[in-house]
Amino acid sequence: MREQKAENEEAMELTEIDWRNQKLVGGEMRRRRERMGLTQAQTAEKMGPGYSAELVAQYEDGSVRMEIGPFFSMLAALDMTPNEVVPEHLRAEMFARNGYEKLDEKSRKAVDGVIEAILSGRRTP
Repeated sequence: MREQKAENEEAMELTEIDWRNQKLVGGEMRRRRERMGLTQAQTAEKMGPGYSAELVAQYEDGSVRMEIGPFFSMLAALDMTPNEVVPEHLRAEMFARNGYEKLDEKSRKAVDGVIEAILSGRRTP
């Protein structure tokens, strides 16, 4: 009984993670589409027969699970690679961007100095 409950809880956690990842990836695809100046209908047309603006909208908001075929069709339509939508990378970028924006000027300069030191391979004082 406990084993079944633990399995159910784990499955629910994985489903929640999967949904958040779909939403994150779909959001990145939406941002790319908007930067390209495409409508959802134009994106669906570029994806090929059988795709609609409504389906693109559902993929973008994460409300529909994107299977492998549509995933690659949408990537191609948006001139993207799979590496551009890795959920862990998108999450890290989002946290870095949001956190950095909340810093005051002095803290930003300190963070910039640390990043510069890391990228140049030298030690920070």
